[in-house]
Amino acid sequence: MKEQLVNRCMENIAHLSALSGIPFFLISAEDKKLLYPGDTRGFCEEHACSRCDALNTHLYGCNEAYRWNGKYIYYCPIGLVFTASSVTDEAGNLIGGAIMGPVLMGEYDDVLAEMDEALRSKASGLPALSTSNVTNLSEVLSAVTSYAAGMPHSKVGRIVYAQE
Repeated sequence: MKEQLVNRCMENIAHLSALSGIPFFLISAEDKKLLYPGDTRGFCEEHACSRCDALNTHLYGCNEAYRWNGKYIYYCPIGLVFTASSVTDEAGNLIGGAIMGPVLMGEYDDVLAEMDEALRSKASGLPALSTSNVTNLSEVLSAVTSYAAGMPHSKVGRIVYAQE
């Protein structure tokens, strides 16, 4: 992603992150790279495990968001929830995306009870959202990325489906 677009996305999504308390990062599909705000590292980097390849997991999320009109909610291999929103260039090509998460989806105690002890201690500080609030987060993230990219996701969807 071009630096100007990265900066616009970082700036706009930072407001949503501050409001919700949910971390975010960007992913460059072109460079195959995760981009974090400031000097922060993401949960995935700090708590890497053998079951998860963060880059591929989140690239998949962005590709699915691109397919599904700019938004996609998914579980990572260790059971945490993320929401992705695709970012496109002027021609409608996928160039990256924005990811918010991880969060726990559902009843906090129930979700933690299903995890092994090591993961439970790491995930206990994550926010827990209802299914409807994860959907709300996904919708707002999609609107923010559409605004930052200057292109509505619906136009991107028409481009993609017209090609198939």
